[in-house]
Amino acid sequence: MEKTNDKREYRRAIAVFQKADGKTYDYIAREHRVHVRTTKKWINDYVKKGIEGLKIRKNHGGPKPRITEESKEIILSVLFNNPRLFGYLRLIFNSLELSTISLQIC
Repeated sequence: MEKTNDKREYRRAIAVFQKADGKTYDYIAREHRVHVRTTKKWINDYVKKGIEGLKIRKNHGGPKPRITEESKEIILSVLFNNPRLFGYLRLIFNSLELSTISLQIC
């Protein structure tokens, strides 16, 4: 068995032990301050996948970033340049100006 430093994985493992000890889903949920469905999911993931089911997945399949790597580089280059190069009479950008310029360039 692999060691983990992730306290979320540790919590899931404790929940599995508690369920094996005969505790109810309600008790475990209150103990960990999560919803009952969450504890049921943890236990079911463990039953189906074993130890792998307790691990935190890196990618949850959420939405992809809207800013591409190329756009990030452009935004950073704008951020670290003098605003006067872009026609502003300031020494630093505010967030509105930075987003406006970034949208124009990207």
